[in-house]
Amino acid sequence: MAVDEFSTFVRPVHHPALTEFCTNLTSIRQEDVDTAPELREVIRKLVSWAEQFSDHLFCSWGDYDRNQIGRECRNKRIDRPFSAGHRNLKQAFSERLESDRRFGMAAALKEVGLELRGTHHRGIDDARNIARLLPFIVGESEPETPD
Repeated sequence: MAVDEFSTFVRPVHHPALTEFCTNLTSIRQEDVDTAPELREVIRKLVSWAEQFSDHLFCSWGDYDRNQIGRECRNKRIDRPFSAGHRNLKQAFSERLESDRRFGMAAALKEVGLELRGTHHRGIDDARNIARLLPFIVGESEPETPD
């Protein structure tokens, strides 16, 4: 069960124009990022938001997002947030199934009988879908019938 959400776009600086591929994949519009804060401000807000929860852990579906945030912070000389810990939930999901297979998020939802909600590859929607997988990952539920 989600207790709160944080969502914002980041204004790209080095390549400010979104590609057609990015727009088609995520449904993010150019005007969404043109008015967004830059990464330094987003990181500051994200850390401030997360610190209100005494026991938080940075999680992602795979290592791509964690690595990308690390690269961007390093390139922009920004302190990397959540450097103390990270949990790869894609790996945790496979471990829970005792499987060598690495499931994409949509396939993981299907595996436990849940339908994808929202727009796949849209950050907030992916986060919400991953949160729906958490009870299964931590062993609090078994696969369900489709919703």
